[in-house]
Amino acid sequence: AYILVFAVIGLLLLIAYRLSFWEKTAAATLAEPFFKAANTLLSLAFVSSVFKSLSGVITSGYGLIGDVTTSDLNWGFVGFCGAMLVVSLIAFTMTRHRDWRRWYAVTTLAEAAVTLLAVHKLIDLSPWQQIELFAVLTGFVLLVIGHMGWYREQDRESDVVSTSLMIGALLATCPLAIATWYDRYHSKFFVVNEFGFLFTSVLLLATGLVFQLKSTTLVGGCTSALYFLTLLILVPWSQLNSVAVAITVGGGTIFGFGLILAFFRDRLIVLPERIKQRQGVFRVLNWR
Repeated sequence: AYILVFAVIGLLLLIAYRLSFWEKTAAATLAEPFFKAANTLLSLAFVSSVFKSLSGVITSGYGLIGDVTTSDLNWGFVGFCGAMLVVSLIAFTMTRHRDWRRWYAVTTLAEAAVTLLAVHKLIDLSPWQQIELFAVLTGFVLLVIGHMGWYREQDRESDVVSTSLMIGALLATCPLAIATWYDRYHSKFFVVNEFGFLFTSVLLLATGLVFQLKSTTLVGGCTSALYFLTLLILVPWSQLNSVAVAITVGGGTIFGFGLILAFFRDRLIVLPERIKQRQGVFRVLNWR
C-alpha cells in the first residue's frame, strides 16, 4: 500500500507537470521542484516494488524467510505487480525528458519481468505452454512498440516499426493458432486458447483497418479466416456447445466491428492522420 501510494502521488505530480498545471497557478515557480519530486517518488516506488516482488518470488515455496511467507505470493500480489507496471508505463508515456524517459523504460521492463515471474510461479504450465505464453506476450510487447513508433514517425516510414508490427502480429497469433489446432486435433477444447486466438485475430484485424497498417491487417484477416475455416473441421462433435458459443461470440464481435466501421467510416479514415498530426482533441499530445 505504501509503495502504491508513493507511485500514485508521483504519477499525479508528473501528469500535472506534463499538462502545465502548475504554470496556471501561483505555484508556477515550483513546477521544476514538483517535477523532481515526482521522479523521486516514482523511482523510490519502482525500485522498492521490484525488490519486494523479487523477494516474494524467490522465497515462495521455501517457508518463512524474514517476514515473507509462501502465502505472500498470490493473485493479489500479481495485481500489485501489474498495477506498478501500468504506472511505470504511464510515466514512460508522460515524460519528455530524455534521461528520465530511458529510466522509465528500464523500470517498465523490470516491472514486466517480475510480473511474468510471479505469474509463472502461480500457474502450472507445461514447457510448451510456457513457450506459448512467452511468445504471445513478446508479440504484444512488440505490437505496442510498433504502434508507438508508428505514432511518432511522420513522413518517413521506419523499418523498425514495420518489423515490430509484423513480428509482433505473428508472435501474438501463430502460437495460439498452433496450440488451438493441436487441441482440436486431439479432441480437446481449451477456452483460453480458443478465445485467445479469436480475440487476438479480430483485434489485429480491427486495429489494422482503423490505423491503415498493412501487416496487422493481413495477419489479423488471415488468422480470423483460418480460425473459422478450421473450426468445424477439427473440433470434435462432442464439443458442439462450446463451438456454438465460440461462433456466436466471434461472429458477434466481427459483426459489431463491421457496424462500427460502417457507421463511422468517414471519421475512422481520417483518425490515424489526426492522431499523427495532433489535430482536434489530440492536440493535448503536444503539451509538455
